Amino acid sequence: MSGIRTKADPTSARWRISDPVVRVRVMGAETCFPLDPAKELIIGTAETSDIRLADPKGMLSRSHARITPQDGVYTITDLESTNGIKVDGKVGKSFPIAPCDTVELGGCTLIAESERSIELHDLLRRLLGWSVAALVEADRALRVMREVAHLRAVLIMRGHGSLIGTARRLHEKTLGSERPFSAHDPKETGMVAQERAFDGTLFLDGEKLPRDVQPVLATLRLPDTRVRVIIGANTAEAAAEVATRINMVARLSIPSLSERQDELDRLLEAYGSDAMVPLGAPSTGLRPHDLQWIRKGGIKTLEEAEEIMLRVVAVRNWGVTSGAERLGITHGALSRYMRRHGIPT
Repeated sequence: MSGIRTKADPTSARWRISDPVVRVRVMGAETCFPLDPAKELIIGTAETSDIRLADPKGMLSRSHARITPQDGVYTITDLESTNGIKVDGKVGKSFPIAPCDTVELGGCTLIAESERSIELHDLLRRLLGWSVAALVEADRALRVMREVAHLRAVLIMRGHGSLIGTARRLHEKTLGSERPFSAHDPKETGMVAQERAFDGTLFLDGEKLPRDVQPVLATLRLPDTRVRVIIGANTAEAAAEVATRINMVARLSIPSLSERQDELDRLLEAYGSDAMVPLGAPSTGLRPHDLQWIRKGGIKTLEEAEEIMLRVVAVRNWGVTSGAERLGITHGALSRYMRRHGIPT
């Protein structure tokens, strides 16, 4: 393993989500409480509490804890409550809180959020769904992504399609687009792909793992490795087989679009808004029946939804010829794509 690059500098392991905490949110819910950089806040059940929480278990004190700002960092301190506080499972009197920390107070749990952690959570909700049940799963996935970003686990992501685009989006939200993202090419060894991913993320197809996958995974046990690994799997069998090869496993299961038909328009609109940025479009330019035509043509995976919205936004803003130029494809290829999906140009 002499060819494996490692880095002793711990700053290289940092994830992108280290910006200031701006609010706390009730886990599994959308109830949020903004924090004030110039004011202490009391958490409890009392009517006078700045952050008043309902605790059906009766374990939260009237004045349970205090959040104090200092130099851009918030600290939570127990106020001699009956049941104390925990931050990320650790019991103590006082803790500084960082983005994605879970704060347990009696029978209530809060999540500390920053602008970037909110962006990641929004992406996870897009991937997993916007239902109440999916919100609970998105909160769990948020902690999973932190484990992966901090090199404490390999992510096995189960879903439909190639999953490369989804893995790249997660990489960008957790590490940033300036860090390398490397997808293994079947024509190369896993070690070559891993070298490209130094200080970033390596994506492996669980159905077509490289022959040298064991040496690749073995390097993850090195104390100063700087490569995160995401393995995509389309079936439960593939996910289970991959898991047997890994000591540290985190899981993320993305539901199929067939299970989310009631959310499909919202999902397409979200990808349409995303498409405006790389294209430099002033708006999505969608016509009244565009989403109806897209649904009729059939969308099976998130990658297909992202691709079709990129092309539709390009055509609606600049027409087929100029839209194709912005996409870096030929006029004919774009025309055939639109016809194949039943979308008038």
